[in-house]
Amino acid sequence: MSRKFIPMKKRRASRQGNLAAQNASPSTGLSSTNIGTTTAVNVYAAGETEDGAIIMTDPITAAIMLITAIIGLITGTISIMSAVIGFVQKPRRPSEDVGAAWTLWLSTGYDGAHNPDGTPLTGAAGPFPDVLIFGKTGDYIGCSHDETSYAQHGSWNGFPVWPLDKDHRQKPEYALLSFTRSGDPLCVVEFGLSKDADQAPSGHSGFNALTAQTCGYEWYHSGTTRTEEKGDDMPVPCFWFGEENTKSAQFHLPSHSMILDRNRIKKINTSAETRHEHFCNSPAKMNFWDDAPDKSSMKGRLNTALDLTGRITLNETLEKTKGKKNPGSLSARQIARRAIHQDTISIARKKRRGLLADELCSMGNSWGPDWVNEEEGQFCRMSDKTMWPVCAKEISDNCFDMGLKDLVIGGKVHRALPYSREVYYGGN
Repeated sequence: MSRKFIPMKKRRASRQGNLAAQNASPSTGLSSTNIGTTTAVNVYAAGETEDGAIIMTDPITAAIMLITAIIGLITGTISIMSAVIGFVQKPRRPSEDVGAAWTLWLSTGYDGAHNPDGTPLTGAAGPFPDVLIFGKTGDYIGCSHDETSYAQHGSWNGFPVWPLDKDHRQKPEYALLSFTRSGDPLCVVEFGLSKDADQAPSGHSGFNALTAQTCGYEWYHSGTTRTEEKGDDMPVPCFWFGEENTKSAQFHLPSHSMILDRNRIKKINTSAETRHEHFCNSPAKMNFWDDAPDKSSMKGRLNTALDLTGRITLNETLEKTKGKKNPGSLSARQIARRAIHQDTISIARKKRRGLLADELCSMGNSWGPDWVNEEEGQFCRMSDKTMWPVCAKEISDNCFDMGLKDLVIGGKVHRALPYSREVYYGGN
């Protein structure tokens, strides 16, 4: 049975239950196996349409579930080794005084994306950020030196980060990233730091975009999946880093590690508040800024007060993930930012989690080009988060025409100019 669509009406989910009821729903003290199960089911399974499409009917509940899902990531139920190794920059020692380089691995979105004719997508790379590394006590111990590198889309990219002293003994604990060069923003799936230049990290020092998405930062479909412990593929989003988005950030790598002891996991996983407190509410563990200082200025931003929390409540974070305001109430800045993607449309062929238009339209903090899923039969206009059906035999008006690549409203095409770029996922 097909789903009934209501054109030009933003789909708003009702707030189900109070915070106390939401807090009671996630499991606590989970083992590795049932954490994996929670991750697989709870990330998106907040409801289903009559035709079986999985949707997030309640963004608030979905955000709580995403917070639960992160616990599965940090305990190793997701194998980030399933990513394809893309560009690896050969280390070129800047001077004889520095030590052997670490490799900062960065995985980007647009995985499997291609042009309409099936040829690989090009022109989706973005400049690699400046990277500064600090030890446990906040000592500055290393940085990147190459200011010309670009990260390729849909793969792991490896870039050298050089210790300041070849005799250093400190392990990297904090990473500061700053997007100082102009260019397209990166949609980052995850990153990690390793001493092995030939292999992506196993996750012991890394960060995953699920955390950014859950904590209210802007995200988009990456087309990327990671393999769970049971062998199932789980979709992972990407978060935007660069111009018009987050331009600099701090991460405490061990706090996002996949190798945590059971007692610590159990403590983090006590409730929605404790999960939020660990991942979203500590500037020393994770902090994003909307400006991009140079390296000398960036060093002064390091925060090592890991126990300092309280800057944002769970309810404030969840507010970011709710459906946005009515289209007419968007600010001039919001309209200008969304116009950046107005010439691009993403077209998914398969109806599966991580490629659904409904997932993007139901979350207030999603951001990026318009998205249509042909098999799902839904189009999300990202500028105002409205959902439209794909035109079919029984629907010929107030719908998205796949041939014209345009909305048909009142018998007329909607766009003044056609999309100049089409990005496809999941087959030609």
